Amino acid sequence: MRFLLSIIISLIAMQMYSQQVSQRDMDFGKVKLWNNPSFEVQYTNTSGRTQLFLPIRYSPEVGVRAAQQKLAHGESTTLTLTYYTEDFGRFSKSVAVYVRTQDNPITFELKGYILSFHPDAFTVCPSVEPADQPADRGFIHTIKVVDASTRLPLKDFQIEIVTRSSKESLFSDNSTIQLRRDVPGFYTFNVDKEHYEIQNVDKYVNRSSVETVIALVPEEVVSDENTENFDWDPEDSAEQVIDIEEPNLAQTENDNVPVVEDSLDTNTIEEQVDEEVERSMTTEVADTADYDQNGTLSENKYVFNHIIFLIDVSSSMKKADKLPLLKQSMLQMIQVLRPEDKVSIITYGTTANVQVEAVSGADKAQLTSIIYALVARGQSYGADGVDMAYDLAKANAIVGGNNEIILASDGVFNSRNFKEHKLYTKSMVQHRLYSIRLSTIGFGNASKALKFLETLADRGEGSFLRITSDVDAESALIENLMKHSIR
Repeated sequence: MRFLLSIIISLIAMQMYSQQVSQRDMDFGKVKLWNNPSFEVQYTNTSGRTQLFLPIRYSPEVGVRAAQQKLAHGESTTLTLTYYTEDFGRFSKSVAVYVRTQDNPITFELKGYILSFHPDAFTVCPSVEPADQPADRGFIHTIKVVDASTRLPLKDFQIEIVTRSSKESLFSDNSTIQLRRDVPGFYTFNVDKEHYEIQNVDKYVNRSSVETVIALVPEEVVSDENTENFDWDPEDSAEQVIDIEEPNLAQTENDNVPVVEDSLDTNTIEEQVDEEVERSMTTEVADTADYDQNGTLSENKYVFNHIIFLIDVSSSMKKADKLPLLKQSMLQMIQVLRPEDKVSIITYGTTANVQVEAVSGADKAQLTSIIYALVARGQSYGADGVDMAYDLAKANAIVGGNNEIILASDGVFNSRNFKEHKLYTKSMVQHRLYSIRLSTIGFGNASKALKFLETLADRGEGSFLRITSDVDAESALIENLMKHSIR
């Protein structure tokens, strides 16, 4: 009897202690940027028999993986436990793992406090079994836009919704937008409404965050001088004065008039005058034939061009005397381009984007369509656009031609870590090494911003242009093109 009791006790002991586990509890503590950290434990089979980990039913909150599913007596493996959630704050989770040789599960405890989420964090455990996927867990999130002062709802606004993997732009004629989302995540909402300052809101959106209210601040009615957010260092640029010499019309008209001696008879004088005038007219026609018969630039007089437009499409360019005038001038310029000329267009606002790259001057319909579609909204992150422009200029350079970047802006660069002197140096180096010219077009009346653009054009061996009226728009870009491409 005593022997039988000893055997029973031994069997119970083997059942209770049929494995060794290095750790059963895990406290992650307070975690910033939670990114599904794993809890790893060492498991050893001490049961005297072969053990097999039983399948664990799919759970959207916990993932359990054994490096080795089947263990002989004395063998060890690693168990990895991962917790998935979309909720901030404290959590405590029990996880049961079953082994075939015993009735009771091995229980692990996971706990911690989530302060914030990493953008790459998974909020639901990925499943390799499509049939076991949970039911649709989609949810609705409402965005409401109001006036910051009155708290009254606003409508007719543009909103850009950005995640780490997507971007979409919506227009609402109501004060709210309802977003249906399948999974939680980090979002950036950029809201743009006329007569209001742009508002950027970063938000982690999940099922428990039902609504995001975005308050817009009305624009102040002040001069451009006071509204420019501009990082200016006067030491970066010396004062420069540009003198434009007005032509002497009286002198020009008399340049080709022959000097006639009084001693010659009238017939001789008339013959000499006729010959001189005819010779002068022939020479003048040859020298001033800017256009071919089809209205494009003369190939005999002008080299081919690759013009890279770098256009500020931030909200500060909305005004009628800024982006609309630039578009008008660009449309005039493309009419004189030849098939061998090329045009690239880069826009920058909240982000910098290549609209077209090295399009032939003959493809006027495509260029016109792109120009008409330009719309001003967003911030003014121009530094990335400058790098893109130089890359396009070098990749599509015309040997022996005019390779020119034209930066059109009201001078406001609010890119992080932007410094004027670095851009000045870049423009000088790129011209010396690759003959890439940098010209600028200044809009608005902010003196510091215009001085920056003027200095940048000087360092880049280009021209500083001002387009302030329809008259300027008709001729400014064409005249600049002729100036820099003349043989």
